[in-house]
Amino acid sequence: MIILFLMLMTMASFHDIRTLHIPVWVVIMQGMTAAAQTVIRIVAERGISDELKGMLVLAACLLVVSAAMTMLKRKAVGSGDWIVLILTALMLTVAEFCIEVMTALTAVAVFSAFLMIFKKVGGDHRIPFIPFLTIGMVFGVCIG
Repeated sequence: MIILFLMLMTMASFHDIRTLHIPVWVVIMQGMTAAAQTVIRIVAERGISDELKGMLVLAACLLVVSAAMTMLKRKAVGSGDWIVLILTALMLTVAEFCIEVMTALTAVAVFSAFLMIFKKVGGDHRIPFIPFLTIGMVFGVCIG
């Protein structure tokens, strides 16, 4: 399941780089993959484990933050990025997810600083976030 999800993340990354949008069909496929992964974990563990409860709580918290940011009209992270972040929270363990997010945030910060130092973009330039989440997810799965 994780390989399929990473393939969908890669497709979303390429599309996000080109258009700064994520195709709806990719998000739907990611949602179905995350739902299937969650059901498989529940069935395999014969119930909801503490790790799965943590993932569900984490996904719910991300959903609340996403809704709050949308209401405040802060577009630092787009709504598609939030949805993908919530779905990856369901796919990974809490440790893998934390590694993914920290790696993605660090990579995007370094990339943004590089672009600003070398005067490639201004401070209001939009940078696609999904490619950095994909890199972080690979790193999180390998390390976590």
